[in-house]
Amino acid sequence: MEQGIFSILYIIKIPSIIACMVAITIKEYTKALISSKLGDPMPKRDGRVTLNPFKHIEIVGFILMVIYGCGWSKPVETTPLYYEDRRKDSLITYIAPLISNIIAGIIFGNLLNLFNYEILFSKTYKFLFYTIGQIAIMNVQFAIFSLIPIAPLEGANIIRLFISPNASMNLIGKEKFYLILLVLLIFIFPIGNMFNTISKFILNIFII
Repeated sequence: MEQGIFSILYIIKIPSIIACMVAITIKEYTKALISSKLGDPMPKRDGRVTLNPFKHIEIVGFILMVIYGCGWSKPVETTPLYYEDRRKDSLITYIAPLISNIIAGIIFGNLLNLFNYEILFSKTYKFLFYTIGQIAIMNVQFAIFSLIPIAPLEGANIIRLFISPNASMNLIGKEKFYLILLVLLIFIFPIGNMFNTISKFILNIFII
């Protein structure tokens, strides 16, 4: 009976769903919190300074993330108008969430060392071990994937800080095309596997 229940949980990707929700929440909450601390009222106004994952999920990006390992969250809307140093504070707002994902991944990765491997014969502990491992990998994987300079990924915001206004407008005008191209790449090519391999490599460096 126990084995049947856990088999169902794996089949419907419960560990992946949990991992994606954790990674998304950490990223968007960090972005909302930091932008608010820097004087931006928009995240609080929009109710994004919260650890409620459902406030941060964009359904298409979430489904792609769960199934293929690559997707996106609902971006926190920010404005640099209230920042003391618009460029520097904007960069902090965009980079810090990705760093927080990587740190979270390393923390969860090291939590795996707390398990006594003899108890992994228990289905419950094996499920918990696998879920924590998924959370570790997904946090790092989400951070790396988010660096791609295509909206709604954070990389698009970062690159716009370093290009001319005309180039930025040109990029914005082609965002829908680039997003469609990105989705096709996720479907057609195993880029999720590539980012997964990179994430595991990074985690292996930092797991004690």
